Amino acid sequence: MLIILLLAGALLVVSASTRLMLLGYMMLASTACMMSFPAVTGSAVSIGLFVIILLVKLGAVPAGILSFVRKHPQADDLRSSGSVPARLLLTIAFAILARMVSHAPLFASIENSGFITFTLLCSLGTLLVHRNLLSHVLGLLALGAAITLAGPALVPGFPATIELGVSFDALVAVFIGLALMRAFLKNTSVLDVENLRELHG
Repeated sequence: MLIILLLAGALLVVSASTRLMLLGYMMLASTACMMSFPAVTGSAVSIGLFVIILLVKLGAVPAGILSFVRKHPQADDLRSSGSVPARLLLTIAFAILARMVSHAPLFASIENSGFITFTLLCSLGTLLVHRNLLSHVLGLLALGAAITLAGPALVPGFPATIELGVSFDALVAVFIGLALMRAFLKNTSVLDVENLRELHG
């Protein structure tokens, strides 16, 4: 589990390709769902909601993003800031900080506090090191995976209905974001956040 999370975090922060970053998100989301599965009660409704959440996070969202990247190949370039070694060092720093948090007396009683911290830091890291708008969508989705991990750890009995609502909100946000990016690409050839300054109402 630890190796998968570290690899997922590295793909989110270090990779320069949207497809690789999407793979990192999927690894992160699937790991978060597996780690939160014990919190799902044995009722058919809870299991059904959990399956729907999985289908949204690991099916509909990645399919929409991959379809967008296929139609707009320039969206595959994350337009990363800093060199690959610098981004790798940042990921390692996130892992060290997450380990320190998990051993801090204040957070020691919280289950998976290190994993939650690492996921949260890598999600925020994607927003800082990549300038592609699509990377920001994926960063926010990864933040949702951090919430999936944190929910049952911080609030025992965290309702699956809340998680389902968050998942559908994320799905709607992704498709609205993709529609906005499609419109944005009509005026510019790249999805760089710096180009947003040139837009006028």
